[in-house]
Amino acid sequence: MALHIKLCETDNELAMAGVFFLKNRRDLHPSFMTMNVVELLYTYATQGKIVIVLDEAGLIVGLSAFYIGTPEENFQNQDTALIDLAIGDRSYRGSRMFVKGLQFVVQSIVEQNPQVKELRLVAYSSNAYLCRLYAKFMNKGGQREGQLGQETVFFTSIAQIKTILGKYSVV
Repeated sequence: MALHIKLCETDNELAMAGVFFLKNRRDLHPSFMTMNVVELLYTYATQGKIVIVLDEAGLIVGLSAFYIGTPEENFQNQDTALIDLAIGDRSYRGSRMFVKGLQFVVQSIVEQNPQVKELRLVAYSSNAYLCRLYAKFMNKGGQREGQLGQETVFFTSIAQIKTILGKYSVV
C-alpha cells in the first residue's frame, strides 16, 4: 500500500480535497455541515497549508491541514504550528498513514518555517479515536471551546516530535 503525501498546490487537488472533506466530514464531528467545510477549506487555502494523501490510483485517502500561527492570535504567533484537521479513509486506519503524514508535515514545517518551536494538534474531545491517537505522540494541553463543541489541544516541541517520529522508519 504505497502512499504519496504532498501539499495541495493545484486547483484540481483543492477540488479533490474538498470532495474528500465533504464526504468524510462527519468523521470529525457528527454536526459538521457543508458550510463548515467550505469555510475551513477557504481558511486553509488562504492562511494555511492543506496536505493530501494519495493512494496508488491517485485518489485521496487522507487529508490534513496546518497553520503557522493560530487563528485565535491572527497568525501572529509564528513560533507555533497548528494542525486542527486530520481525516483518514476508514480502510487506512490502523496503517502507518498517520505517522507518515505527521512526518511529512513536521518536515515541511521545519524546512519552510525554521522559527516554529511548538506543534499543536487539536481534536474534538468527543472524537475518542483522534484523542487516543494524538495522546500517543503529544502531551494533552487542555481544552477549548470550538465551533461545534469542546476541543482537546495536544502540544509538544518540534524537537520532541522529531525525536518521537524518528523512532518510526516509515519515511
